[in-house]
This record gives sequence, C-alpha cells and structure tokens, in this order.
Amino acid sequence: MISNAIAEMRTYGEGFIIADQAPGLLDMAAIRNTNTKIIHRLPDLSDRELAGRAANLNDQQIVELARLSKGVAAIYQNDWVEPVLCKIAKAEEGERFTYNRPIEDTTDDQHDDALSVARMLAYGISIGTEAELHSIRERLDRLHIGASTKVSILRTAQNPPNEPYMTKLAPIMSALFPDVVKTVERELKSGNEAEQLTRAAEAALGASINREIDNRTRRVIIQGIMTDILYLQMQDTQAYSDWHNWNENSEVG
Repeated sequence: MISNAIAEMRTYGEGFIIADQAPGLLDMAAIRNTNTKIIHRLPDLSDRELAGRAANLNDQQIVELARLSKGVAAIYQNDWVEPVLCKIAKAEEGERFTYNRPIEDTTDDQHDDALSVARMLAYGISIGTEAELHSIRERLDRLHIGASTKVSILRTAQNPPNEPYMTKLAPIMSALFPDVVKTVERELKSGNEAEQLTRAAEAALGASINREIDNRTRRVIIQGIMTDILYLQMQDTQAYSDWHNWNENSEVG
C-alpha cells in the first residue's frame, strides 16, 4: 500500500518522508521506491546491507555505516552517479526559523503559464509523455495555486473529457486568474447584468495577459469563472441562468 501511495504521489509532484530506526522492518518496495535516501549510523549488519545496497553503497562504505558520527549521513538520490557523505552543523538552542519568501518579478511568466494551462484544458489536450508531464509540473510550480488545484489539473490533463466539464474546470479557472475573479466580484456589488459582468471579466483578462487569446480559450476561462462565482460560490442559480442564457446568444470576445 505504501509503495503504491509513493508512486501515485510522485505522479503529481508530491511526496512524504519515511523515517525509521530499523530499515529491516520496512517493506523493501518502500525503500527501493523512495527518491532520496538519508542513512545515519546503523549498528545492525542486516540494516546496513539493506539500506546500503538500496543507496548504491559499495562493501567498504556499507561497513562504514556502523561508524558514522552524530549529524553525519550517507545521502543518495536515484539519478546520482554515487552517494555522498554529508555532515550538518548542530542547531543552536533558542534559534528560531523564519521563512521569508523571495520576491521575484515573474508576473508576466506566471500569466503566460496560467494561459498555457487554461488552453490545454480548454482544448482537452492530453499529457502523453513524461517530458510533457514534467513541463506542465514546472508551469504549475511557478503558479501560486493550491496543491489540490494542481492535482485536479494533472488528472484532467491525463484523462481529458471530449468537451470541457465546466463545474470541474470552474474552480481551476478562478485559481489561474484571480485578478479576473476580483474584478467580477467588484462588478457584482453594483449589479449582476450579464453583459456588464462579461465585459468586465474580458477587460481584466486582457489586461493581465499581454498577448492574444484565442476565442475558445477565452470563452472557457470566462465561463469557468462565471460558473465558479455565480453557481458554485454564490449558489445563485437565477443569476447564473440569466448569464448563461445571455452567453449562449452572444459572441464572447
């Protein structure tokens, strides 16, 4: 079960840490399938053999695992040529960690990534190769969206429907284009006319994306955001129905 969970999480770029003082008590598949192995001192011979072979250690290095000092570990990742021996400094008492997010001017790149993901979903483009999966993961990592949204995007892209299923795409589009969502929410305070909301959403989308957007992608983005706000969040079926009827009889763009 653990090995299957590891494989499933890796597909979506997630994972977890397995820590145990006795590697021999773990399922061998769990040891083999972990990407990064950090091995501290192991007095037991069978534990050294099990963990050492999985980390590509030679016979002499396996023996040395019994002599490692505190704070010293052999580290190996699956794509490394050989393992490395590392030592960390002892943490000072009272020292507190504070995370400071680096400030990067990547707004344009993020908008381009969001548009590329939206276009892929709008056209039902399937992820067919490992290289394509890696590329879409990199785009998602650059976007400020939640892990659950990333998983939804990857699952949809791996098995896309023939036509966009709007109630599933709606929360994704809102997460990809938060500026458009804020604009629509402001417009709703002054009225809920379908044309007014749509034009405001289109203007906000055009202002955030500095390149041309094809009609199908624009239509799916706008419809997704409207569905999310009016139908899923506000649960105002009348307002959503009015907007949907107007949208069906109008050309967006």
